[in-house]
Amino acid sequence: MSLLLVISSSHNVIGILAFLKVLSMFPAAIGCEIPEVQNGKVHGLQSTYKAGETLHFDCDAGYASEDTYEAQCQPGGSWDPPVLVCERGECRCPLFPRGQEQCVQAEPFLRWALTHQSTITAAPSPRTLLSLRPCPMPPEITNGHHNPSDSHLPGSAVQYSCRDGYSLIGNASISCTAEGTWSRPRPRCEANGCKRPAIENGRTTGLETTYRLGDLVVFECDFGYALKGSQESHCQFGGTWDPPVPVCEKSKCK
Repeated sequence: MSLLLVISSSHNVIGILAFLKVLSMFPAAIGCEIPEVQNGKVHGLQSTYKAGETLHFDCDAGYASEDTYEAQCQPGGSWDPPVLVCERGECRCPLFPRGQEQCVQAEPFLRWALTHQSTITAAPSPRTLLSLRPCPMPPEITNGHHNPSDSHLPGSAVQYSCRDGYSLIGNASISCTAEGTWSRPRPRCEANGCKRPAIENGRTTGLETTYRLGDLVVFECDFGYALKGSQESHCQFGGTWDPPVPVCEKSKCK
């Protein structure tokens, strides 16, 4: 603020000096510049604020203000509160009278994953609102099993395996998603097949290299050899053949 004085005579000098002394006792109405917010940012596009005006600010993800999210410009160019600070928010795991709870550290927030769908607000800021839903029990598979677990929270995984004599078809692992569903369909266990049987001085009909459980093969011997045993055999569980693979013996001349 500027003041223009026009002195018409020397008699007014003393009065003017007295006026200036009184005027100096009152602070000038100086505007406030945008303050720095530690771990946060100010709303709006204003570069300066007038005395009495209020600004609003937000904290970065994972941070919160303990007192307020606004400040007021004061006469003289200062702010109230004078320092705007956002501190990292920390919440303890709440206790629930029913059910189970598990506290999981997941930056930038602390999450609570419950055995039942729930919504929790972590103080001091309602900005840390999270809702997590656990997955149902993982599906069972025939002739196989999955690793045991007491809870199936988002991010957890289940491993499947088959019993002896069976092979796993599909992904061996499924994960619980944030929506409370399993990430992919369950795998399945299929009985191990049989490899093509080898017969010396003979052959099997067909061109298959592997056979499924129950498949049939027919044996033939080369010229000059005779089949000893069953001409047919079926693929059995465990990769064996029944009846056993025959042999081709050299024919005896008469």
